[in-house]
Amino acid sequence: MSIPRLRAARLGDLDAIVELARTAGAGLTTLPPDRAFLAERIERSESAFGRRPSHPGAEEYLFVVDDGGRIVGSSALLARVGGFDPFYTYEIRSERITHPPLGVDRTLDVLHLKRDHKGPSELCGLVVTPDRRGTGIGWLASVGRFMFVAAFPERFAERMIAEIRGFQDADGRSPFWDGVASQFFAPNAFAEMDTLSGLGEKDFIADLMPAHPIYLDLLAEDVRAAIGTAHSDAGGALQLLRSQGFVPAAEVDIFDAGPIVECATSQIATVRHARRVTVDRTDGPAGEIPCLIANPTPDFRAVATTAAIDGDHVAIDDATASALEVEPGAQVMIVERNT
Repeated sequence: MSIPRLRAARLGDLDAIVELARTAGAGLTTLPPDRAFLAERIERSESAFGRRPSHPGAEEYLFVVDDGGRIVGSSALLARVGGFDPFYTYEIRSERITHPPLGVDRTLDVLHLKRDHKGPSELCGLVVTPDRRGTGIGWLASVGRFMFVAAFPERFAERMIAEIRGFQDADGRSPFWDGVASQFFAPNAFAEMDTLSGLGEKDFIADLMPAHPIYLDLLAEDVRAAIGTAHSDAGGALQLLRSQGFVPAAEVDIFDAGPIVECATSQIATVRHARRVTVDRTDGPAGEIPCLIANPTPDFRAVATTAAIDGDHVAIDDATASALEVEPGAQVMIVERNT
């Protein structure tokens, strides 16, 4: 019997990843259903997994959830955003205006376009096939990659972020796009601009987005309400990240004003609690402690399972050992699910 495992993506997964990207629909710009782009991304990921960098650079790590040979989910990590392609956000700042003779003393929220060339690490690319949503595959795809971070902290920046899809109304319209961003592009080009950005084509942002501050008080009420508000479909992912220690950053996406959440990389719950243990045996029954176990090699694998944990030793069953590709005496990383 096999169990789902998170592992590094391989070029042989290309067809499955393209199909997986198609199920995500519009809004997931980090995994567009573009075969040529995804092939290049897998190749970059294979190269990144094969290197041993001493500090974060432009590495992209693409993971898939493999369930008995079927790809049912994916997730990714960017070692550092920015670099050759700048990373754009709107930074929300509070600015005070005063004039005592008239009794004016107000604090206004203002959007400032921010361009980062040496940014934080980023979580992205989380997709689960429609038939496996709500079954724990999304949890494995999302949280499992933190075990790679715990195993190789030198590969990642001190801060990690995730961009959350922004609010859309019942008709699928983005108030922020309609009220702000569309004024600088073709009015109906939201999906196209978002996709181009995800494909790394960002020159148009520098050329077209306004460089001057935008005062929130000048915007319509529904536009202001959308700033920093997540899409209804993103609630589960956002809640999971909050449980890992992520909190809202003072930044939002430039197209739909979706929230950006952040956490010090070393303080992510799974990273903080993960520890190395030794596999004692692989022929006994599974223990009763729910946990996440990873084979902390560059050719990474992780599974959500139950095990018997005794200090610095763990007993796992044959299915877990097979998924992780470990033998007795191997070093694995483990974190209990209740931490």
